[in-house]
Amino acid sequence: MMMKREIAEMAHDNWYLDSGASSHITNQIKDYAEFTPLNAGIRVGGNHYLSVEGIGTVKKELRTRHDRRTITLRGVRYSPELQCSLYSLRRQLNHSVPLCERVKVHIDESEYADVVLQSGTAKAHVDETKLYCLELESPRESAMVALSALPTQVSNLDLCHMRLGHLGKNALNALSSFDQWPLTHKNLRISENCNCETCVRGKLTRHSFKSRHPTSREYLVGEKVHVDPWGPYTQPSFGGKRYFVVFVDDASRFVTVYLLEHSSEVYEKFEAYYERVKTQLHVRMKGLRSDNPKEFQHLQNTCESKYGMEFGRSVKHTPEQNGAAERMIRTITEKMRCMLLHFDLPEPMWGEAALTATYIHKKSQYFAEFC
Repeated sequence: MMMKREIAEMAHDNWYLDSGASSHITNQIKDYAEFTPLNAGIRVGGNHYLSVEGIGTVKKELRTRHDRRTITLRGVRYSPELQCSLYSLRRQLNHSVPLCERVKVHIDESEYADVVLQSGTAKAHVDETKLYCLELESPRESAMVALSALPTQVSNLDLCHMRLGHLGKNALNALSSFDQWPLTHKNLRISENCNCETCVRGKLTRHSFKSRHPTSREYLVGEKVHVDPWGPYTQPSFGGKRYFVVFVDDASRFVTVYLLEHSSEVYEKFEAYYERVKTQLHVRMKGLRSDNPKEFQHLQNTCESKYGMEFGRSVKHTPEQNGAAERMIRTITEKMRCMLLHFDLPEPMWGEAALTATYIHKKSQYFAEFC
């Protein structure tokens, strides 16, 4: 029998082969691809009981002798009180259960066991606890899928802060008073000293520009739209994009983002945005404001001659004069970087992260007030 010290030394993300376990059990909520809340318990050694808070499907990467493959474990119980994850041989050998993976185990006198699955043969090694540990790893995409599979009722602000693209402290506090706020306790506030390491790494900026003369907003949608391109990113996205352009309505602060392969695509994206506003809102845009990129020269000529719009430019090297678009780009890129850092996503995912950040921002009901 293992001593308490040996159990405490187990790596929390290890999966141990267990011939006595009636089902797969894990203490890692991040591994779930599908999750259903459950209020139950399991009996362990010494006639003790551990709480089970859910059940679902777990996908893990298995290191076989020749490559890495993804295996699917169904009916996996979630018990946060468990010290490690248990891989049930009894459940896998039960052919009455419709599982994707069948398992055969060959144990010799060495410190390794051959685990034969349909997807390949893997090695289970004996660790310091004298138990066979299966070498399983979490796929990169498991983290984001698991978050969306969690129950909507959560008990802390950290999860909501992360789900909302690392939303700022003031905005998150304001959201907590809404009727549809998903927390179990209303009006729960974030303390001033609550710092997120990902936010610190992803939101480093210079000091903000203080305007001497306060600016006023337009009252009608389409009266003025701020536009600004961003890029190029260090790596192209999976779709081959390296830029994006933002359109921000001055009255509503509603933002639209388009990914671009080349910066010269700004003109065609403007035409798409113009037609969308005219069709969806039944209004005609009257003014466009931007800074001084070279690719906007053709756009300016088109706005003035074809659409009869006023085209305003800021002074060169003065992004403060196009602050609405610049701040929106900052908001999107900060959320984008935080998501890439927090979930350890590959760099080519930046395009999808930028679009997700924009979607989250528009769905957050606070945004018109805090922009």
